[in-house]
Amino acid sequence: MNRVRIPRYDQVYALGDCLRSGLEEIIADSGSEYTVVGIDSMFKLLFAGGPGDTEQFPRTGADVRSRDADRWARLLRPAAKDRGVLLPPNQFESQFVSAAYTEDDIDRTLEAYKHALA
Repeated sequence: MNRVRIPRYDQVYALGDCLRSGLEEIIADSGSEYTVVGIDSMFKLLFAGGPGDTEQFPRTGADVRSRDADRWARLLRPAAKDRGVLLPPNQFESQFVSAAYTEDDIDRTLEAYKHALA
């Protein structure tokens, strides 16, 4: 009998935590006005006030759309692609860490974001 192998969710969630915290550090170091949101294996970068700025944190879709949302396609996505990391076409889509990711993949992704946010 073949058994279905279930991915190790704790490992995937830990990689998601690592990616989100790494993004938060990059944002803090760059002084950029972005916010990282997500849980477990899901993450998203939103244009907003800086880390901890709850006054500027987007709460609705209209809040997100009111920011310079086209900056994602104009600046972030091409800069990350230059580093070999393909981001979603727009900032409205969530990103996910899968069981196929390694710590090296997370490091490459963070380096691509660092380059893109510089």
